[in-house]
Amino acid sequence: MQNRFTSFLKAHELKEIRCHDLRHTHVSLLLKYGVAAKVASTRLGHSSIGITLDLYSHIYSEVEVEAANKIESGIFKSDVV
Repeated sequence: MQNRFTSFLKAHELKEIRCHDLRHTHVSLLLKYGVAAKVASTRLGHSSIGITLDLYSHIYSEVEVEAANKIESGIFKSDVV
C-alpha cells in the first residue's frame, strides 16, 4: 500500500508522507474538532479508548482547554462562543 501511495504522491508532485502520517492527522483532527474520543478510537480500530487517549493525550489536552474556555464564556459572558 505504501508503495502505491508513494507513487501517487510522486506522480502528482506532492510531498512524500507515510500512510501512517495520514492516520495520525485524521485522529488528531477528530479530537481537535470535538469528536468523542470513543468515536476516534473505534475508527482507528483500537481495542480500548485508553489506547487512543494514551497515544493522543497531547491533542486531547488542547480539547480540554477549549472546553473549559467555552464553559467560562458561557458562565461569565453574555455572548456564548
